Amino acid sequence: MNAMKKKSNEEFHSMTLDPIDWKSTREQAHQMLDIALDFREKSRERPTWLPLPTEVQQHLTKENLLKEGKSLKKVCEDMTKDVLPYCGDNTHPRFWG
Repeated sequence: MNAMKKKSNEEFHSMTLDPIDWKSTREQAHQMLDIALDFREKSRERPTWLPLPTEVQQHLTKENLLKEGKSLKKVCEDMTKDVLPYCGDNTHPRFWG
């Protein structure tokens, strides 16, 4: 019998940064690329800068630090809703620094 203990799937996945589900990760990555390209394509339609609304500031400052990670889908949703619209869009044609 092999002297090395065979690792369970759960133990193996805790040792790697590889996604557990490649198919859903691939789909989410494509969605994230679409969001980024849509954002860039529509940069002329947005103001050069938007202030961060008070309710978004409060939401972000009251959110506790996580003890465990979030799903890629949830991170993408949060980023799209709470960060991307207020990112200081230096891709805008009128942005000067």
